[in-house]
Amino acid sequence: MKANLEAIVPYQFGDHSHCDSRFCGYKRKPGEKYVHRSLPYKCQLKDKVLRQRLEKVFSPLINNAKQYIDLGSSQQCEHANKEVSQRAPKSHHYGNSASLEYRVQATAAFINDGRQYIYKTYSKMGLSPGAHTVTYATKCMKRRLDKLQMASLRSSKRRRLVLKQERSINQGAGEYVQVWYSA
Repeated sequence: MKANLEAIVPYQFGDHSHCDSRFCGYKRKPGEKYVHRSLPYKCQLKDKVLRQRLEKVFSPLINNAKQYIDLGSSQQCEHANKEVSQRAPKSHHYGNSASLEYRVQATAAFINDGRQYIYKTYSKMGLSPGAHTVTYATKCMKRRLDKLQMASLRSSKRRRLVLKQERSINQGAGEYVQVWYSA
């Protein structure tokens, strides 16, 4: 990541020595004339003062590249927010009571342990979780693990890619039809 960040500013000014062929067309096809598609007039930048300022802006990012590596996906955060909003909806005011804290902790336990958190809590408190609670939680956990295992299969990943491609083709066809009808 650090090497890629170091290549950003020089790349815009025509210096491809730090570039990787994954993102640099100049490195992928060295014999052809390279055109910067995202820059004004499709040519490299030349202002030395601008380059110095950009390097100054990017230097803290480059120095702290290790901190940015494990940022991960925001999907888990969105999932957690959705779960909390189900247990403490905005339409009800839980902010001034201990109930909000309990609901947020219950959500965290659910995300970490699945539905098993209910009977684990009951057992810890010396209460009987009930006959159906344990079987339901076990069934939910098994279903969750099966889905996770199925989603990680190569065939499932291939299927997701095919569906994504079909969606993009259909979306493109829909946009073409809209343009055709409006003309």
